[in-house]
Amino acid sequence: MAKILCFSILALIVFILIILTIVVNIELDAFLSPFSFAWKKNEELESKKRESNPKQEAHSPQEKIIREKAIQWMENTPFTDEYLTAKDKIKLHARLYKNAESHLWAVCIHGWKGNIQNTACYGMNYFERLHCNVLLPENRCTGETGGRHIGMGWLDKDDICLWLNKIVSLDSEAKIVIHGESMGGATVMMTTGNNPPPALKCAVSDCGYTSVWEQFAHIHKNGMHLPTFPGMYIANCIAPLKVGYSLRQASSVNQLKKCKVPICFAHGTEDDFVPCKMVYKNYEAVQNVPKEIFLFKNAKHCESEFADSELYWKNILGFVKKYLS
Repeated sequence: MAKILCFSILALIVFILIILTIVVNIELDAFLSPFSFAWKKNEELESKKRESNPKQEAHSPQEKIIREKAIQWMENTPFTDEYLTAKDKIKLHARLYKNAESHLWAVCIHGWKGNIQNTACYGMNYFERLHCNVLLPENRCTGETGGRHIGMGWLDKDDICLWLNKIVSLDSEAKIVIHGESMGGATVMMTTGNNPPPALKCAVSDCGYTSVWEQFAHIHKNGMHLPTFPGMYIANCIAPLKVGYSLRQASSVNQLKKCKVPICFAHGTEDDFVPCKMVYKNYEAVQNVPKEIFLFKNAKHCESEFADSELYWKNILGFVKKYLS
């Protein structure tokens, strides 16, 4: 009788683990696999939420003006399409906006579910205010760039280093700044610890997370109202086989400990997607190189530039100019 009871308990535990693994696998698809059924259903649900609450999606007048101006700059400024092949044979694509006779370069990196239209705001300012050449790379699963899974910065850091080397091959005197928002901000931080070429002179991370693990844990707790155990732990085990990296491995903080270039951090105080408190942990991880934090009051996720555009660029360019001159 005792053996039967033990076997039944063991079978129940195995059954629960199988169900949890299936659920977690679907959840990983919803966050990291744009071509999956789970991702598409999640997009449909988010779309319905936006339609039912249009105020939530409303942008400030300043944001609309800046974004429209940036899109016009994007489409009216001559550019070339650039292509590379990643280490895992994925095709990479970026738009290159050349600024005649300039050896200054800005690489602007978009976030999760974002695109180069989002980073055009940054590119436009570097192009017009600092006369930089501007590269707008498309991250994995975006636009013409291939891939089956979102890199969350960890896979993208290797891709960005390839783009940096590409710039150096085009301009042996290049001085480069990398600037990213959200997942792009995490990509910037991870890239700084990825042995980038000496041409990289400084970096700007806007509202980037500390690690994929902590970011997903935050979404689990505050967005989905679920505990991290056991789902997150199962996800961490599955992720390397499914997407090529573990959630804990993809750490901005650990990469920043190896950072050898000056870096500044921007974050909105009202950011509830990537909590503002993460910026302090990122900042503290940087050792022995110049670093700064710029906080923007009342700004939500990826809205620091729009909360006070002039202050944003005064701070950011004031930092960047020190190292690109």
